[in-house]
Amino acid sequence: GASGHSMGFFSAIVAAEVVPLEATLELINATEDCAEARFEPGQMGMAFVIGISESGIQQVLERHQDLLLSNINGKAQFTVSGPQTALHEFISEVEPDSLKCGLLPVRHPLHCDHMAPLIPYIKARLESWIPRNPAFPLISPLDGRLLNGGFEVWEEAIVSIASAVNWPMAVMGLKGFGTDFFECGFGSQLKNLTGWIDRTVKVESLQDPRAWPE
Repeated sequence: GASGHSMGFFSAIVAAEVVPLEATLELINATEDCAEARFEPGQMGMAFVIGISESGIQQVLERHQDLLLSNINGKAQFTVSGPQTALHEFISEVEPDSLKCGLLPVRHPLHCDHMAPLIPYIKARLESWIPRNPAFPLISPLDGRLLNGGFEVWEEAIVSIASAVNWPMAVMGLKGFGTDFFECGFGSQLKNLTGWIDRTVKVESLQDPRAWPE
């Protein structure tokens, strides 16, 4: 089984032959174009917080109604999305209690309801792509469930633009296929993230030839 975090899920569905690479590139371009048309330059963005619980984050968000929890990366690793002004205020509030926090280098409020109005327009741009059933099982990065068939996989990729990633749930879903994981792609961010979530799994990076399966 396989999954991926944010655009990493697009890589997973290409590897599983659900759609070609060109389809996911068009999904990215459609998202960018629709977001540029909807939001003013510099209006929106995302921030990350490490070292505060989800309940602690939610308490701060109650004072910032325009901000939304957008990624659950671990028990104390989150992102929030929304207007830049509110993000700066949010960071100022959580900084004293966090291990690390700051703005992410993105221009749009990804993985939250701020992006939901764009989904119909993005889908219209992608009508010509007909997904195929995956060549291997794929796990939703949104809730960890096993996705059934190419149309469900492709729909999950599209709606993920406006839905929070829940990586702990994805890890739980992947554990249905074993406890030896391999991270594909640059760096070892997911390896480290997954290790903090569940110490019972073993994660290796395929960028390290010593970890390649024989």
